[in-house]
Amino acid sequence: VKSPSMAPFEVQVAPLPGQVRPATVELKTQSALGQLAVERDAVVDAGVQGSITLTAGQRVNVEGHLRAQAGRVTVALERGNLSGAVASSIEAHEQRAVALGSHARIDVAGVSNVIENAQGVRSGAVLDAGSVTLDAPTGTLAVSAGAFIDARGARDALDLTVGGVRQRTEVASRGGAVSLAAQQGLFVLGTADAHGGSSAVDGGRLSV
Repeated sequence: VKSPSMAPFEVQVAPLPGQVRPATVELKTQSALGQLAVERDAVVDAGVQGSITLTAGQRVNVEGHLRAQAGRVTVALERGNLSGAVASSIEAHEQRAVALGSHARIDVAGVSNVIENAQGVRSGAVLDAGSVTLDAPTGTLAVSAGAFIDARGARDALDLTVGGVRQRTEVASRGGAVSLAAQQGLFVLGTADAHGGSSAVDGGRLSV
């Protein structure tokens, strides 16, 4: 992650063993002309069921990896009216954008939280995929070819008791939700996948 005057650095905030709550990552610029960038090879990881929110006044560029499996990722421009000289600048309006580059990856896929004990019994849960929101009010949204949004469900085998008998059963989770919004223009050449973990469960939703 970097600002225009900073070199890229990695943000790793995956929950530690025994941590009860997943991590919440919020990066926000303070200026109406603020810009935020997640560079190629940078990773922001909020852990399973975590939350990542990137917000800027003018532009957010993502070339790296945002990961919050079974959680939530939001990349957006600030809402509200531009004021003063900024509002009268055509260039400022044209530069307002949320952009996912060709190497960008957003991962809110479902995940298996299944563990196997010493007796070989598998227990736990298979979590549904989470949600991705890309929002550019008074701006454009561009998703380049090669960018990938992963909101697929997961599947795994659990040992479930049915009629008093323990049976190994495949369990699948649902696909997630992807929302794309922009006022000035929407350009999507990348890929979003929100299939369910199997054909027996629901796939995800795409809102434009």
